[in-house]
Amino acid sequence: MSIEIHEQAPAIGAIDVSIIVPLESHRGQALACIKQWALDQTYPRERYQILVAAPTSLDQRTAQQIRSYLKPWDWLDLYRCEHDIGLMAQVAARAKGRFLVFTESHCLPQSIAITHLMEIATARPEWAGFSSASTPIAPNFLSEIEADIYGRDIHAKFMDDSALKVVDQCFLIRKEIYFSCGGFEPKYGHFAEWLLGASLRRDGHKIGVDFKPVIAHLYTGNQAELKAFTLDFARGQIRFFDENPDDSRLASFIRLPELDEICERIPADFYDMASLRYSALKFLVVQGFQNRGNVQTHVAKLRLVIDFLEWGIKWKVGPKGSSALASLAEINARLRMNLTILRADRAATREAYINWFGKLVRQGRLAYLAQTIRPRSHQRNLNFSRSGKWRPDSNQRAELLGFYERETVASKTFCWSMQCACVYLPLHVGRYRIVIEWENVRQMTAPELILLECDDVRVATSKIALRSTSLLLEIDSDFRGWHRLAWSVIPFIAYGDRRLLGLPISQIHWFALDTAVVDSLCDTGLARQDYVNYFLHVPKSAGTTTRLLLDNAFNASVIFSPYGGSYYQQDLLDNPKLEHPYLLYRGHFGWHLPDCLPSNNLNVLAIMREPVDRIISKFYYDQRLGRINPNLNLMEWLEHDINFSHTAISHFTSAMWQKSKSCESDSIRIQSLKAFPEAAANLLTCQIVGLTEKLEETINLFAWELGFLPPLLTAHNNNNLNRIAAKDISARLHAKISHLFEADIALYQQCITQFELAHARMVKALPHELGLQPETTVIRAWLRQCYIERMANKAAASVARTQFEWHPDDVFHGENLHERELDNGNILRWTGPNQTTRFYIPLGLPRKWIFRIRLHPATPDTHISATTLQINGCSIPVDLDMTSGDYVLVASIPHETVAIAENNVSMVELTAPVVRGAGEFRLLGLGLLHMSWLAE
Repeated sequence: MSIEIHEQAPAIGAIDVSIIVPLESHRGQALACIKQWALDQTYPRERYQILVAAPTSLDQRTAQQIRSYLKPWDWLDLYRCEHDIGLMAQVAARAKGRFLVFTESHCLPQSIAITHLMEIATARPEWAGFSSASTPIAPNFLSEIEADIYGRDIHAKFMDDSALKVVDQCFLIRKEIYFSCGGFEPKYGHFAEWLLGASLRRDGHKIGVDFKPVIAHLYTGNQAELKAFTLDFARGQIRFFDENPDDSRLASFIRLPELDEICERIPADFYDMASLRYSALKFLVVQGFQNRGNVQTHVAKLRLVIDFLEWGIKWKVGPKGSSALASLAEINARLRMNLTILRADRAATREAYINWFGKLVRQGRLAYLAQTIRPRSHQRNLNFSRSGKWRPDSNQRAELLGFYERETVASKTFCWSMQCACVYLPLHVGRYRIVIEWENVRQMTAPELILLECDDVRVATSKIALRSTSLLLEIDSDFRGWHRLAWSVIPFIAYGDRRLLGLPISQIHWFALDTAVVDSLCDTGLARQDYVNYFLHVPKSAGTTTRLLLDNAFNASVIFSPYGGSYYQQDLLDNPKLEHPYLLYRGHFGWHLPDCLPSNNLNVLAIMREPVDRIISKFYYDQRLGRINPNLNLMEWLEHDINFSHTAISHFTSAMWQKSKSCESDSIRIQSLKAFPEAAANLLTCQIVGLTEKLEETINLFAWELGFLPPLLTAHNNNNLNRIAAKDISARLHAKISHLFEADIALYQQCITQFELAHARMVKALPHELGLQPETTVIRAWLRQCYIERMANKAAASVARTQFEWHPDDVFHGENLHERELDNGNILRWTGPNQTTRFYIPLGLPRKWIFRIRLHPATPDTHISATTLQINGCSIPVDLDMTSGDYVLVASIPHETVAIAENNVSMVELTAPVVRGAGEFRLLGLGLLHMSWLAE
């Protein structure tokens, strides 16, 4: 319900700012707070409004007193809500001001507060919003400790450029931006403040800080109030992580250790950890009696026993056991804090308070998980490639168990492991080198390493190299999947820290040492594999279309980062010096990869596009993805927001040219002209350079050089749907682009020359019966026929097979598939963008076959029901089989249909509708998980 102060509506545009005050946690300051906002401000009263949001439990006397302070354009709203985040979110809809100021009812403003806040907002138009510092009011001993800890934490966030700086003690934001990014999300409690900051960052907005305090913040030191607030924050945080595993805003936060400890664990994992602790406990007890002079073995035996029992309880009871243990730990921490308060020991109380706070956070998270989550095995979407790296600031590439939260000392970020811990690594089959690095906070010696094992087997001493701050080992992986690397070390003693510390790990890195092992039932493909191929992807130059054709020709295990979304320069760090290269690299690596790949057998391929047309496409593409402010036009972007990376020159030059951060267009032009000689020289070393404007001829050239199957019909991927053509822009804008990208234009002219020479060489090498100047379609048909003949010859040379299987990781002898991707542990490939997906399979001599296609459950039912199948031009009925619980299309192929095949290689045409994927720009048909052929 609402209490209207007056029926009169404010004049349009008359209100500059709306002050939003929730009354959920006023600490006895509600009246004083509202009064000072309403009556004591120097800012013109008719230029701002006050929106007071209160629960329906607000007593009438207080409500009447508040109404007496408010003006006709203010509001006092009553809601069936007892949380200040929910109150603020609801009342914000009534705001009339261009700016919103969120504050707390236990914060008292100075008389200049609004004047000062508006001055900052006017002076910093580039800020979407900003948080303001505060002066603490601390009337008792514990409140002084509380104010000091919170003050230091807030100040640290204000000084950290990467922090989320939304602090609702006093936060100003532009109204249209607040609502455009979704505002506060009440169901996540006080974590909604951090979440709003992540939403602003996701949308490209900047959050500022005002260090001049204009409000006074009351800290009461009330333990019950502190506990309620902290538990609410912790539950909201873990709930967001649980409910939104694919939310882009997760990138703004570190992964919560409780999720790794419970959400993705099965009882066997807890048993393994308890076993580790039992072995370490026996070792440490013996060492403690034998080496009394070694301080490292003097860890309290009781703590070791308790740690072992905790993991045993987690194994037997699961999440509820962990939650109960966390509650006991919180009670113990609070008792210890109260003892320090009785002694009035400020330093000890501060330390005990921080410890209690940590225990509260853990209790809140585990209580939520115990109520909502059941343990499960590893399900995360990770790239099972032949190299990987885990860092504390990354949520990807490995799973951890037995780690504490991330911390930073002297600008170095690391995670302490417990004395017994393990990591789960996604590995292919083969021999791997693993490097664990840690900060110099602790130096290890051989006697301190109690145990090191992989998949429950102790790693041989000959396979381990231990240095003071790193551990290097080699292991053999005999299956593709998760591998458990575990260790036990003598606990590290840190002053004032009761944790059983292990290693302060800063990085875990692994990479394959031998050639890729292909364990597929399909062959490794017919493309040339006698040298390393690198497709240098220049953005918006038909690179995605070409990359998908190249991906078809190779098994995933020989492609560097074979799954979507992982092909940028930082991924090169996952393969140190790239000593053992893959067969195919493709992505936005520019010339960084040729610079760091120690191989003389590198085959570089690239495609370039007419520079004016490319830069227009780049602008509209980035604007569509939210990388460019939607309010900018192309001319404004060229004048203020471009940088050297937008040029084609940048992709053919070394790293030294990437250092410039200037966005001044003239400086970009000068820099690219200076870099042109190096780029031109590198372009000359490319094996094949194609042209977007002659894409069909380029694909012929690539297929001729690499030996892959060119498509019958090229499916164009990643197109811009709404953009201006180069011929339609103004002469002034065309001249502007031509001026800025003069070096790109010169490089493009060189590309044309190289392409024409390479194409002429290919035509000269073609059979005479194709003619002196065969058309592109004639060359394409000949290339395809050669490929099918090679497939037939390879099949004829091997034993006749009665079973074929295809997985998305395998080579695909066909066309019209999107890139490999992972979803809930499943590797899949979607058909599209065309409706018909065509591929070839050497079925051999005529016989009857059963063809089965297992589909991803996200495949639309309408697509499944509308699917048609043709084999060698003959229509084959398709049935849906769901007896196994999966979506499986089944077709029976008669021997008469197989007999029609040319060279015993059958052509399969799978046709299904396509639709634009939710939240993306791909046209998707069927989600393929597996295909099989079984002879009857």
